[in-house]
Amino acid sequence: MSLLRRARNEQAFLKAGILGFAGSGKTYTACMLAIGVAKDLADGKPVAFFDTEAGSDWLIDRFNAEGLELEVAKSPAFADLLTVGEEARGRCSVLLVDSISAVWREL
Repeated sequence: MSLLRRARNEQAFLKAGILGFAGSGKTYTACMLAIGVAKDLADGKPVAFFDTEAGSDWLIDRFNAEGLELEVAKSPAFADLLTVGEEARGRCSVLLVDSISAVWREL
């Protein structure tokens, strides 16, 4: 029996990590990626943002300009991240987590 078969798209989610120095554009890059994915899906669902650093404040106008609703939860707590993940599942096009470092420090 062969393991090879015709390729097909089985990817359910995009998971991306963005690394860089402070001020290098990580949040902005994640924002633009989220906008692109949400617009490509064209499902009319909002983008969720789990914000540990108040970076979402700077992006509200960008999402508004693109005609996308942005829903935000501001917390560094792992338990809150789990809750937001469940709330966003099926209800939002994209879930941004910025920065995961705060959650990681808690764990």
